[in-house]
Amino acid sequence: RSTGLRPDGVTLLLDGDLSKDDPSATVTIANNSARHAIQGQVLLTGPQGWNIAPIQFDYQLGPGEFEERRIVVLRQGEPSGAAGIVAQTTQDGQTYMDTLIMSALAVGTPAITVAAERSGNEVVALVKNGAPIPAQGYLDLIAPPACWPELAPNPAPAVYPRRASVAVAPFSEQRIVFRVIGNAPAPWLVAKLAANGNLLYARVAG
Repeated sequence: RSTGLRPDGVTLLLDGDLSKDDPSATVTIANNSARHAIQGQVLLTGPQGWNIAPIQFDYQLGPGEFEERRIVVLRQGEPSGAAGIVAQTTQDGQTYMDTLIMSALAVGTPAITVAAERSGNEVVALVKNGAPIPAQGYLDLIAPPACWPELAPNPAPAVYPRRASVAVAPFSEQRIVFRVIGNAPAPWLVAKLAANGNLLYARVAG
């Protein structure tokens, strides 16, 4: 999952079992604020050929309130890769999202992959999404503590950025570039991908 969650923001959760003959899901939207009311709209999407009802609904929540909405899913055929549905909403410019994966199709099928290679002072990571739903999350470039700018004012080498956003359309890929600055080479680097409930690691080649 890639759940949107902030202490003073919104919680958006998808729960259910899409592998059943009559799949359904429950969307929960909660207002975490103790002071402010919120209103907005939840949008739901799935693979081509899936019918979702409702595909959107409005909400108005007072401080600390939440709402649950049952979602009916009608599948047509068996899509390749890890299929599922995506729920998202936007509040104050922040997008909150959660995914529910049809786990029976995901077994043995890596829906999301990551590979990374270093060339000079650049590390190029390639994130591939083999699923019929969007993949969203983040990619970290893990380095030894001596490379962390938080622990040393002028680390050598230093890795920038430490974290990059991942947003890959279905059956697409995203190229992300990190920079390794400094004369002393990092002894090792590892790319860490967290997206749509997947947590993957890839040692940087080169």
